[in-house]
Amino acid sequence: NTHNKKIRGYDTLGGFEYFEKIKNEKVYIFVSSHSNKRKIIFNKLKSNYKNFIYPKLIDKSCIIQSDAKIDNGTLMEAGCIIGHEVSIGFGCILNLGVKISHNSSVGEYSHLAIGVSLSGLVRIGSNCLIGAGASVNPAIKIGNNCIVTPGSAVTTNIPNDVVVSGNPAKIIGESKRNS
Repeated sequence: NTHNKKIRGYDTLGGFEYFEKIKNEKVYIFVSSHSNKRKIIFNKLKSNYKNFIYPKLIDKSCIIQSDAKIDNGTLMEAGCIIGHEVSIGFGCILNLGVKISHNSSVGEYSHLAIGVSLSGLVRIGSNCLIGAGASVNPAIKIGNNCIVTPGSAVTTNIPNDVVVSGNPAKIIGESKRNS
């Protein structure tokens, strides 16, 4: 419970018991943490609080094409560029300077770190972590629960539940993102 406490100088709302006091009010919140924790918290709030709203938090410097679709609960930091017919799933985090080219999609609860670049026609599965500065070539599919290490260049399709690294990216292990 963090009610009436500060974290890095910012006030906090507190634990779930705080929402009982305000459950009939319109509440906006975003939880930025590990994707599985975000998913658990969002699902708990959704099931317990009918008026809960999952906002899209988008920095004003982002460039987003008019036909892009960005689901609720998504955070986009400064300098993101989102191309034509891009789809970003629920609860995603796009850090500074992420670039996503045309006709690409990012699955729910995925996290694209600083400077990630996705070429056109890329498909990122749900619950993925794409490390800082990583790039993904055109028409590549990355499965669910994958981790792409920072600076990697993904040039071939990646199956579910793996960690890839390098240039070109190769499978180096099993991902534990779904556990």
